[in-house]
Amino acid sequence: MDLSMLDLELLRSFVSVVDAGGFTRAGERLHRTQSTVSQQIKRLEDDVGRPLLSRIGKQVTPTDDGERLLSYARRILSLAEEARDVLTRPAQDGAVRLGIPEDFAAYRLTELLASFARSRPGLRLAWHMAYSSSSLAGVQAAIAAGLGLGILSDIAIQPEHRVLTAKDGFAPIDKTEVALVATPEASLATLRLADSLAEFCSSVQAEAA
Repeated sequence: MDLSMLDLELLRSFVSVVDAGGFTRAGERLHRTQSTVSQQIKRLEDDVGRPLLSRIGKQVTPTDDGERLLSYARRILSLAEEARDVLTRPAQDGAVRLGIPEDFAAYRLTELLASFARSRPGLRLAWHMAYSSSSLAGVQAAIAAGLGLGILSDIAIQPEHRVLTAKDGFAPIDKTEVALVATPEASLATLRLADSLAEFCSSVQAEAA
């Protein structure tokens, strides 16, 4: 299975067939014949080495593999369109990159940044996410691979991690904060668990001190 060179036209036909529910309607959207669209889907299936669409009469639905590819196909096509749009725009005034915690950027600051960007059409206010993971293991692996810096507890530091100190230009992190929030409608069991967690955090803090 070779996924290194996914053809954009094939992906566009694949997404169109899924959205339209059939080859004929997809062909109408793409201004191609039904047979051409069918051949493109066959080429894409040959490239990935597995069936992507299930054909029952005139009804066409994605297979499990097709569902998995579909979300990637949409993202690839969207990025390609975005890149094309950026490169065909008139010369820009430059780019401004702002790094800021998400909790600080909410509400009023978001409105300020939007207003700032609208007042300068030639200026690109952009951001770049190097890596995102909901798991500790994923974050640990990304840090070990050199994708960025991270703040980890002592027990989460692995042998392949490099600990940055004042010699590297980083001040020590003396304190971190954990917030525990419970809704007013929380059950008695939830509140008891919250109390237990608060006691646990207090004991850990006392041991660290």
